[in-house]
Amino acid sequence: MLLARFPRVRLGSFPTPLEAMPAYGVLAGHHRLYIKRDDLTGLAMGGNKVRHLEFELGEALRQDADVVLVAGGLQSNYCRAAAAASAKLGLECVILHNDHPPESVQGNQLLNHILGAHQVFLGPVSETERGGRLEELAAQLRGEGRRPYVVRLSPLGSLGYVNAAFELHQQALQQGICLRHVVMVGAMAGSATGLLYGTALLAHEFHVHV
Repeated sequence: MLLARFPRVRLGSFPTPLEAMPAYGVLAGHHRLYIKRDDLTGLAMGGNKVRHLEFELGEALRQDADVVLVAGGLQSNYCRAAAAASAKLGLECVILHNDHPPESVQGNQLLNHILGAHQVFLGPVSETERGGRLEELAAQLRGEGRRPYVVRLSPLGSLGYVNAAFELHQQALQQGICLRHVVMVGAMAGSATGLLYGTALLAHEFHVHV
């Protein structure tokens, strides 16, 4: 299988359920609507980033990394998922936030703290500067003899949703569902890219709307 060539670590609970939505189907005027429950991926409140991190941190383990570096906003779901995945794998996690420290610790900030991540607040810098500071930190850690792995939105993480396309195809076959259209949130570019590629490998089994 294509994806078997890439290192992957199991972090989530897959396959996620494919469930009918009869009540919403009545409102929408379509009697066969389904939802793929990737809110139930099973790691620190779930979400789509768990699929990404299975491949990202699979590569981190292949490189024998001992610290995971990630950057994002104060309430970044990717940072929260990376902190949870790192804790599960016994890796240190450092998060760079392009904002000031919050007045109160809540939401994903609180979860990051509970999960043992070290959070660095850079102030309101641009995403470009934040990325540069992340690379500087990685270089500094290498100079100290550490083995950092930088998690970023990348084609590697998108492989998680290539796998999701295969998973969805198999579930539709098992449940006798003739799926023709799949709708995704447009903000999830890496996930959408993976699903589109997976769909292409399935000879365009679904039409993906982003």
